[in-house]
Amino acid sequence: MDLSIFFAGTAGSVPTARRGLPATLYVATGSLGHPGRLSASSLADLAGTGVEVGAHTVTHRYLDLLPDATIRCELEVSRDHLAELLGAAPRSFAYPHGTYHRSARDLVSGLGYDNGYAIKNALTHCQDDRYARARLTVLAGTARRKVEGWLAGRGAPPSWRRERLRTKAFRHLRATLARGQ
Repeated sequence: MDLSIFFAGTAGSVPTARRGLPATLYVATGSLGHPGRLSASSLADLAGTGVEVGAHTVTHRYLDLLPDATIRCELEVSRDHLAELLGAAPRSFAYPHGTYHRSARDLVSGLGYDNGYAIKNALTHCQDDRYARARLTVLAGTARRKVEGWLAGRGAPPSWRRERLRTKAFRHLRATLARGQ
C-alpha cells in the first residue's frame, strides 16, 4: 500500500528524512517569494535535505474548471520553473484543491509526471490509477493517533476507482458559481 498524506501548513511542518518519513512538498510556483511563502532559495535548501518537490501548478486554480490550453500552460510553466530552480523536473504532481477531470489527468500523464495526487481522504492502493492517487489531509488539529493509524494503513477507507457523484456535483456547483449564476 502506498500512503500519501498531505500536511497542510508551512514548510516547517513538513516531516523530513531525518524523521524517517519521506516527504513531498507540492509547490504552486506563482506564490514563491510572496510574503509568508517560501523563497526560491529556501525551496532549493529544502530540496537539498531530501524533501521531494512536486509541482502544484502556477496559480493554484481548480483545474476541472479550466480549458485544456490553460491547464497545459499551468502544468508546463510550473514544471519548467521548478526544473530551473532545482536542476531537475519534478516527478510528482498534486491537483490544486484535489480536483481534476479526465482531460487534466491525461495532460499530467502526457507532460512527463510519474504520478498525480488528488485529495480523496482515503488510502491509496496498488490498483489506483497512478495519475489519480489518494491523499489524506493532516491539519494542525489532526490527532497524532489518527496519523499513526493512517501510517499503519488503518482508519481511512481505501480509495475508489471512479469519480464519485458528489465530486461531480461539487464541480457543477463551482462552475455555476464561477459563472455568477
